[in-house]
Amino acid sequence: WANPNISRSMQFAWGIPYIHTGATASYAFGSQASLMLGIVNGWDNAVDSNDGKSFLGSIAITPVEQFSLLLNGIYGAEQPDRGDSKRGLFGVVATIKPVENFAIILNYDYGNETDLGVGGDAEWNAFSGILSYDIVEGLPMPIGFAFRGEIFDDSDGTRLPTLGGAGFGSFQSAAEVTGTFKVVLAEGLMFRTEYRYDWGNNALYENYPTAGDNAQDDQHTIAAQLSYVF
Repeated sequence: WANPNISRSMQFAWGIPYIHTGATASYAFGSQASLMLGIVNGWDNAVDSNDGKSFLGSIAITPVEQFSLLLNGIYGAEQPDRGDSKRGLFGVVATIKPVENFAIILNYDYGNETDLGVGGDAEWNAFSGILSYDIVEGLPMPIGFAFRGEIFDDSDGTRLPTLGGAGFGSFQSAAEVTGTFKVVLAEGLMFRTEYRYDWGNNALYENYPTAGDNAQDDQHTIAAQLSYVF
């Protein structure tokens, strides 16, 4: 519910890990900065698949109420039974609030993985931006708008899934634009609707119900959501 859009970005889906199993420790330097460090089994696995751990950390800085910056990263062995191959990720998220009820959220991620065998090294870049604006006064019910655009550059074909035959070592890129409208029906009760358009240079998206041809290079999505926060 705290995400300005209903759907998640491609960065969230393919560029970064979902799950960490391990331990972290954090410390706040007053209200303007905090630090987190940790050691985990790796990306999206409860049990480590190799003989190396992954190390992660983040720094959050909020010098003023209108601006915050989050720097985070993770580094370690991620290939099964391959402690020599290392994967690293660095990300930055900047949130700017120039006026009340208006936010600009910018997110950049860079990833790199070494010694992947036949394909050698690989890297990927992803950038997204969100504009979010809420109108809370002068209307019977508060409403809001959020627009997101992003691009994912998977230079070596290691992160984006494909259905059309492209694989490791193949250049892949994808982009999407998303528009979301919300209305606050009552305290804690929110309705949202969203239109999203994705496209890429390869067949990334399933095409139903066409038999024998289940891949296409773009996709339209319409979504609706009703949520209650208590």
